[in-house]
Amino acid sequence: MGRKDKQETSWSGHLLNLGLVAVLVIVVFLPESPLRTRFAAWRAEARLSVLVEEHWQALAATSARMDTVDASAAMIIEFGDYECPFCRDSHAHLEDVMESHPEVTIGFRHYPLTAIHPKAEAAASAAICAEEQGRFPQLHSLLYGSTEWRDTGDWRALAERAGVSDLAAYERCLGSEAAGRRLEEDMRLGDALGVTATPTFFYQFGGHVGYADEEQLLELIEGSR
Repeated sequence: MGRKDKQETSWSGHLLNLGLVAVLVIVVFLPESPLRTRFAAWRAEARLSVLVEEHWQALAATSARMDTVDASAAMIIEFGDYECPFCRDSHAHLEDVMESHPEVTIGFRHYPLTAIHPKAEAAASAAICAEEQGRFPQLHSLLYGSTEWRDTGDWRALAERAGVSDLAAYERCLGSEAAGRRLEEDMRLGDALGVTATPTFFYQFGGHVGYADEEQLLELIEGSR
Protein backbone atom coordinates (compact mmCIF):
# COMPACT_ATOMS: atom_id res chain seq x y z
CA MET A 1 0.00 0.00 0.00
CA GLY A 2 1.42 3.38 -1.02
CA ARG A 3 1.73 6.49 1.15
CA LYS A 4 -1.29 8.06 -0.53
CA ASP A 5 -3.44 4.99 0.17
CA LYS A 6 -2.30 4.95 3.79
CA GLN A 7 -3.16 8.65 4.18
CA GLU A 8 -6.61 8.10 2.66
CA THR A 9 -7.20 5.14 4.98
CA SER A 10 -6.05 7.20 7.97
CA TRP A 11 -8.36 10.09 7.04
CA SER A 12 -11.22 7.67 6.53
CA GLY A 13 -10.61 6.26 9.99
CA HIS A 14 -10.55 9.76 11.52
CA LEU A 15 -13.74 10.73 9.73
CA LEU A 16 -15.41 7.53 10.88
CA ASN A 17 -14.39 8.22 14.48
CA LEU A 18 -15.61 11.81 14.23
CA GLY A 19 -18.87 10.57 12.80
CA LEU A 20 -19.31 8.11 15.65
CA VAL A 21 -18.55 10.85 18.18
CA ALA A 22 -21.07 13.15 16.49
CA VAL A 23 -23.74 10.46 16.58
CA LEU A 24 -22.98 9.77 20.24
CA VAL A 25 -23.22 13.47 21.09
CA ILE A 26 -26.55 13.74 19.28
CA VAL A 27 -27.93 10.62 20.98
CA VAL A 28 -26.84 11.75 24.44
CA PHE A 29 -27.80 15.39 24.21
CA LEU A 30 -31.04 15.31 22.28
CA PRO A 31 -33.82 16.61 24.60
CA GLU A 32 -35.73 13.33 24.35
CA SER A 33 -32.70 11.06 24.28
CA PRO A 34 -33.13 7.96 26.51
CA LEU A 35 -29.47 8.19 27.49
CA ARG A 36 -29.81 11.84 28.42
CA THR A 37 -32.97 11.09 30.37
CA ARG A 38 -31.28 8.24 32.23
CA PHE A 39 -28.20 10.36 32.95
CA ALA A 40 -30.38 13.17 34.31
CA ALA A 41 -32.29 10.67 36.46
CA TRP A 42 -29.03 9.22 37.77
CA ARG A 43 -27.76 12.69 38.71
CA ALA A 44 -31.06 13.50 40.40
CA GLU A 45 -30.98 10.23 42.36
CA ALA A 46 -27.40 10.85 43.46
CA ARG A 47 -28.24 14.39 44.61
CA LEU A 48 -31.36 13.11 46.36
CA SER A 49 -29.35 10.53 48.30
CA VAL A 50 -27.03 13.25 49.57
CA LEU A 51 -29.94 15.47 50.61
CA VAL A 52 -31.75 12.63 52.38
CA GLU A 53 -28.62 11.67 54.31
CA GLU A 54 -28.19 15.29 55.37
CA HIS A 55 -31.80 15.73 56.56
CA TRP A 56 -32.81 12.21 57.59
CA GLN A 57 -32.84 12.76 61.35
CA ALA A 58 -35.16 15.75 61.06
CA LEU A 59 -37.22 13.99 58.42
CA ALA A 60 -37.82 10.88 60.50
CA ALA A 61 -38.18 12.50 63.91
CA THR A 62 -41.43 14.42 63.60
CA SER A 63 -43.26 12.97 60.64
CA ALA A 64 -46.90 12.12 61.30
CA ARG A 65 -47.46 8.38 61.44
CA MET A 66 -49.96 6.78 59.10
CA ASP A 67 -49.72 3.64 61.20
CA THR A 68 -50.12 3.42 64.96
CA VAL A 69 -46.94 1.48 65.73
CA ASP A 70 -43.59 3.22 65.99
CA ALA A 71 -41.66 0.52 64.18
CA SER A 72 -37.96 0.73 63.43
CA ALA A 73 -37.26 -2.01 60.88
CA ALA A 74 -37.76 0.33 57.93
CA MET A 75 -39.36 3.67 57.26
CA ILE A 76 -40.91 5.42 54.28
CA ILE A 77 -41.90 9.06 54.46
CA GLU A 78 -44.25 10.63 51.95
CA PHE A 79 -44.58 14.30 51.10
CA GLY A 80 -48.17 14.59 49.93
CA ASP A 81 -51.06 16.83 49.00
CA TYR A 82 -54.63 15.83 49.76
CA GLU A 83 -55.94 17.11 46.42
CA CYS A 84 -53.27 15.26 44.46
CA PRO A 85 -54.81 12.36 42.47
CA PHE A 86 -51.47 10.53 42.28
CA CYS A 87 -51.17 10.74 46.07
CA ARG A 88 -54.67 9.32 46.40
CA ASP A 89 -53.89 6.43 44.08
CA SER A 90 -50.61 5.73 45.87
CA HIS A 91 -52.32 5.81 49.27
CA ALA A 92 -54.32 2.68 48.44
CA HIS A 93 -51.05 0.83 47.81
CA LEU A 94 -49.55 2.24 51.02
CA GLU A 95 -52.46 0.81 52.96
CA ASP A 96 -51.79 -2.61 51.41
CA VAL A 97 -48.11 -2.31 52.35
CA MET A 98 -49.00 -1.38 55.95
CA GLU A 99 -51.20 -4.45 56.16
CA SER A 100 -48.67 -6.85 54.68
CA HIS A 101 -45.61 -5.31 56.40
CA PRO A 102 -46.69 -4.18 59.89
CA GLU A 103 -43.05 -3.82 60.92
CA VAL A 104 -42.59 -0.88 58.53
CA THR A 105 -43.24 2.68 59.65
CA ILE A 106 -45.01 4.95 57.17
CA GLY A 107 -44.54 8.66 57.84
CA PHE A 108 -46.22 11.63 56.22
CA ARG A 109 -45.25 15.25 55.63
CA HIS A 110 -47.59 17.90 54.29
CA TYR A 111 -46.70 19.60 51.02
CA PRO A 112 -49.86 21.24 49.63
CA LEU A 113 -49.42 22.58 46.10
CA THR A 114 -51.59 25.62 46.69
CA ALA A 115 -51.09 27.09 43.22
CA ILE A 116 -53.10 24.25 41.67
CA HIS A 117 -54.92 22.77 44.69
CA PRO A 118 -56.79 25.54 46.55
CA LYS A 119 -58.23 23.30 49.30
CA ALA A 120 -55.07 21.32 50.01
CA GLU A 121 -53.69 23.67 52.66
CA ALA A 122 -56.93 23.66 54.68
CA ALA A 123 -57.02 19.86 54.43
CA ALA A 124 -53.44 19.69 55.72
CA SER A 125 -54.42 21.85 58.70
CA ALA A 126 -57.37 19.55 59.38
CA ALA A 127 -55.02 16.55 59.44
CA ILE A 128 -52.54 18.37 61.69
CA CYS A 129 -55.28 19.22 64.17
CA ALA A 130 -56.52 15.63 64.17
CA GLU A 131 -52.95 14.53 64.90
CA GLU A 132 -53.03 16.75 68.02
CA GLN A 133 -55.67 14.37 69.38
CA GLY A 134 -54.12 11.15 68.13
CA ARG A 135 -56.47 10.70 65.18
CA PHE A 136 -54.20 11.49 62.27
CA PRO A 137 -54.30 8.07 60.55
CA GLN A 138 -58.10 8.07 60.59
CA LEU A 139 -58.53 11.58 59.19
CA HIS A 140 -55.69 11.07 56.74
CA SER A 141 -57.45 8.04 55.26
CA LEU A 142 -60.76 9.90 55.06
CA LEU A 143 -59.15 12.77 53.16
CA TYR A 144 -57.68 10.38 50.60
CA GLY A 145 -60.72 8.13 50.57
CA SER A 146 -63.17 10.81 49.42
CA THR A 147 -63.30 14.12 47.57
CA GLU A 148 -66.55 15.37 49.13
CA TRP A 149 -64.65 17.56 51.59
CA ARG A 150 -63.42 19.69 48.70
CA ASP A 151 -66.99 20.80 48.08
CA THR A 152 -68.25 21.03 51.65
CA GLY A 153 -65.19 22.16 53.59
CA ASP A 154 -66.92 20.69 56.64
CA TRP A 155 -63.86 19.82 58.69
CA ARG A 156 -65.87 19.29 61.88
CA ALA A 157 -68.01 16.57 60.30
CA LEU A 158 -64.88 14.91 58.94
CA ALA A 159 -63.26 15.07 62.39
CA GLU A 160 -66.33 13.46 63.94
CA ARG A 161 -66.08 10.58 61.47
CA ALA A 162 -62.37 10.23 62.32
CA GLY A 163 -63.17 9.92 66.02
CA VAL A 164 -61.72 13.25 67.19
CA SER A 165 -63.04 13.58 70.75
CA ASP A 166 -62.65 17.28 71.58
CA LEU A 167 -64.26 18.98 68.60
CA ALA A 168 -64.14 22.43 70.18
CA ALA A 169 -60.36 22.19 70.61
CA TYR A 170 -60.11 20.79 67.10
CA GLU A 171 -61.94 23.77 65.63
CA ARG A 172 -59.76 26.20 67.61
CA CYS A 173 -56.72 24.45 66.16
CA LEU A 174 -57.87 24.97 62.57
CA GLY A 175 -56.19 28.10 61.26
CA SER A 176 -54.17 28.54 64.47
CA GLU A 177 -50.57 29.71 64.56
CA ALA A 178 -49.48 26.34 65.92
CA ALA A 179 -51.01 24.47 62.99
CA GLY A 180 -49.51 27.00 60.59
CA ARG A 181 -46.04 26.55 62.09
CA ARG A 182 -46.26 22.80 61.75
CA LEU A 183 -47.27 23.12 58.11
CA GLU A 184 -44.44 25.59 57.45
CA GLU A 185 -41.99 23.16 59.04
CA ASP A 186 -43.03 20.41 56.64
CA MET A 187 -42.89 22.75 53.67
CA ARG A 188 -39.42 24.05 54.57
CA LEU A 189 -38.08 20.53 54.97
CA GLY A 190 -39.63 19.55 51.65
CA ASP A 191 -37.96 22.53 49.98
CA ALA A 192 -34.62 21.61 51.54
CA LEU A 193 -35.00 18.10 50.09
CA GLY A 194 -35.83 19.46 46.65
CA VAL A 195 -39.50 18.42 46.67
CA THR A 196 -41.35 20.01 43.76
CA ALA A 197 -44.09 17.45 43.09
CA THR A 198 -46.34 15.11 45.02
CA PRO A 199 -46.17 12.43 46.03
CA THR A 200 -42.47 12.23 46.80
CA PHE A 201 -41.35 9.27 48.90
CA PHE A 202 -38.16 9.09 50.93
CA TYR A 203 -36.33 6.28 52.64
CA GLN A 204 -33.02 6.54 54.47
CA PHE A 205 -30.85 6.26 51.37
CA GLY A 206 -32.86 7.93 48.64
CA GLY A 207 -36.32 8.49 47.28
CA HIS A 208 -38.94 8.13 44.59
CA VAL A 209 -40.85 10.93 42.89
CA GLY A 210 -44.41 10.41 41.66
CA TYR A 211 -47.07 7.72 41.83
CA ALA A 212 -45.88 4.48 43.42
CA ASP A 213 -47.57 1.10 43.22
CA GLU A 214 -47.13 -1.66 45.79
CA GLU A 215 -44.14 -3.18 44.01
CA GLN A 216 -42.31 0.15 43.92
CA LEU A 217 -43.08 0.81 47.58
CA LEU A 218 -41.73 -2.60 48.53
CA GLU A 219 -38.53 -1.78 46.64
CA LEU A 220 -38.17 1.34 48.80
CA ILE A 221 -38.66 -0.77 51.91
CA GLU A 222 -35.98 -3.22 50.80
CA GLY A 223 -33.65 -0.32 50.05
CA SER A 224 -34.09 1.05 53.57
CA ARG A 225 -33.21 -2.15 55.42
